[in-house]
Amino acid sequence: MKRTDAFLAKIAFLTHFKLVFKAFLILGVFIGLILFPFMKEPIKNFFQILGGFALFLVFLYIVTLIYLILQRK
Repeated sequence: MKRTDAFLAKIAFLTHFKLVFKAFLILGVFIGLILFPFMKEPIKNFFQILGGFALFLVFLYIVTLIYLILQRK
């Protein structure tokens, strides 16, 4: 039963990851647009904010995937 639950959790995570990824990127865009007028180098800093959110999501994906793999064992 535990193995089946972990497998279903992995499938649910992978199917909903696109939605989570898009939500965080949209959040990064909104934060970047809000801070845009206050930046010295707006374009560079805007993409740094987006890159930070994308890097956080990749890290979250890897950590969650490792956790689900360890749960299966």
